[in-house]
Order: sequence, then structure tokens, then C-alpha cells
Amino acid sequence: MGDGLRLVAFPLLAASITRDPGLVAGLTVALRVPWLLFSIPAGAVIDRLDRRQLMVVANLVRAGAVGALSVAILMNGGSLLYLYVVAFVVGTGEVLFDTTAQALIPATVDRQHLERANGRLFSTELIGNELVGPLVGSFLFAVAVGLPFVTSAVAYLVASFLLVGMKGSYRAVRSKQDEASRRVLDGLRYIFSDSVLGVLTIFGAVWNFVVGAVSGVLVLFALEILGLSDVGFGVLVAAEAIGGIVGASLAPQVSRRFGQGRAILVAASVQGFAFSVAGLLSNPWWTGLVLAFAQASALVCAVVLVSLRQSIVPDHLLGRATAAMRVIAIGCMPLGAAVGGLLASQFGLRVPLLIAAPLMTGTALISARVFNNRTVAARITPN
Repeated sequence: MGDGLRLVAFPLLAASITRDPGLVAGLTVALRVPWLLFSIPAGAVIDRLDRRQLMVVANLVRAGAVGALSVAILMNGGSLLYLYVVAFVVGTGEVLFDTTAQALIPATVDRQHLERANGRLFSTELIGNELVGPLVGSFLFAVAVGLPFVTSAVAYLVASFLLVGMKGSYRAVRSKQDEASRRVLDGLRYIFSDSVLGVLTIFGAVWNFVVGAVSGVLVLFALEILGLSDVGFGVLVAAEAIGGIVGASLAPQVSRRFGQGRAILVAASVQGFAFSVAGLLSNPWWTGLVLAFAQASALVCAVVLVSLRQSIVPDHLLGRATAAMRVIAIGCMPLGAAVGGLLASQFGLRVPLLIAAPLMTGTALISARVFNNRTVAARITPN
């Protein structure tokens, strides 16, 4: 919910300050650059300390940053530069929180239940992050600009309180041999010594580049091409969330029916195709429907991908391996946002969406030679 409130409030605030696509896309850059800077060291910390406690600290950092922004808005309306700074701090907290959360999940369920658990967690996250949060956030923004940021800070504090209630220790399980080697770059070495994880990481990098290019200009696309209001943009994001919830719930069945390798490659390609179709539309209702379909495909891909990584990587390396894969994959989002903003400035707001289909389809076809159902099945060891 805290993420969802600021998911619409951040870009709406940026769009109220400037309508330059490059500057608005710069907000996505500020949010995602921390993945490039801090993911690898965060992975090492995650494999050393109690993962639940790290998530609490990360939420407190985000609460402080968003709360400070609400004070700045109340005092002087806020500036684009200050918004960038707050986005950078929030993004840093997100690196620690999200990476730790994915490493924590295998400590709560057995491997055979990972896809169901991840599907349920992604679904509940989407309800707050992209369904209820954006609707409430856009409404609160229309009432008072600083209100969604105050509410977001409170939500982060409540989430921290809930995490404190989880009993037990959540440190990584390590053997004596593992204790001798806990180097920061071990996760990076591990994923690129494994052909399946290596190709999956590169595939994820292109996928997140495309998502970054689209998300960086989506608010302007909604306001200027689709003619939506601030609240209408929140509804558009909520429509995506509904699709995502459906996709997350269907992911285990899709994985069993088509296999993990094929499910990941096809679902990401379908999302890229849907983005390009949305780029051709001007009707907000049809666009919302297509974007919901895109998000459904994205969540199928995400749930299966995360579950596959949790199945392959040993627990003592899971924090570092997760961080290494995400620094490369999600680290490409600010690059995608920057390129998308530049393309939108030069050639129009539709272009970042139109390039999605060829990029994702081409990458999936190339990746399929190494990453497929057969190679995935050979890499997963039985319980």
C-alpha cells in the first residue's frame, strides 16, 4: 500500500512540475539507479544478518524519506530536484526490502509450494501496490498534493510493525565451508557460472529495460495521449493491477502446463506485444484492457522466474545471487527510462511502447537456445 500510494503520487507530482518527457522519466531513473549501486553489497548483508530485521530497517528508511517529502510539499510545494533525491532514497530502501523479501520466502515454505506462495504474495502486493494504493493515492493527490505521501509513510510504519510480529530467526543457513567464503561478489560469480541463470539474467535485463522505457513515460502517455485526469491515471494503474493479480494466481498452472522455461519466455514476449498494441491506441478503455493483459503476462513471468531462482540457488548464496541478478536486470530499468524519455522527446510518446514487441520477442528467441524446459529441468535437483 505504501508503494502504491507513491506509485501514482511521484509521477503526478513530477508532471505537475514539468511536462518534459525526459525530466519526468528522470524520476524512474532516480528510483532505479540504487539497484545498480547497492544491490551487490546488499546481497552480502542479506546473507549475513537476520533478513526480517533488514526488511524492518528498509521500511523505516522509506517512511522517513516519504514523510520528509510531504513536509517539503507543505512548506514550499516541493521541487523536481528534491523529488529526485527522495526517489533515490526510497529506491535504496526498496533494494534492501525487495531483495531481502525474495531471499526470505524459502525459509517460510517448502520448495514444492514456492510458486503458490510467490503467486499469493505477488497478488496481495499488487492489491496494495497497483490496485488500491494508486486509486487512493490519485484521489488523495487531487484533494491535497502532500496527502498521499503522508499516508504512504504511515503505511510503511505499519508494515514494519507487522514484520516485527514474525517470530524466529531468519538468518541464512550456512555450513562451516560456507563461513569461510562470504565474499560480496560470490553471487555474481555463481550466476554466471551457471548457463541457465546467466541467460535468465540477461533476458531479465532486456525485459526490465523495456518496462523502464514504458513506465518512464506512462504518466504523460495517459495524461496527453489518452486524455486522462490525475484520478484517471490511478484507475489505469489499477486496471494493470487487476491483470497482474489474475496472472499471479494463474502462474503455477501455466508453469505446470507449459514448463518453467517456456512460461517465462512466452509470458515476457506477450507483455512486450501488448505494450506495442497499447502504443497504437488512443481510447483509454481499450488501452486499460490491453495494459491489464500485459501485466497479467508480466506476473506469470515474474512468479515463475522468482520461484525458479529460489529452487536453484542454495540458501547461503540466495541473498547475493538474488541481488546479482536484480542489479543487472532491474539496474537496466533506469537505462530504459532514460532511453524511453529521449525517444519520447524526439519522436513522440508512443515510441517507447512500440519498440517493446520487437525487443522482447527477439530476446526470447535468442535466449531459448540455452534457456528452455529441458535445460531448466536438468538444472533443478530433486528435494
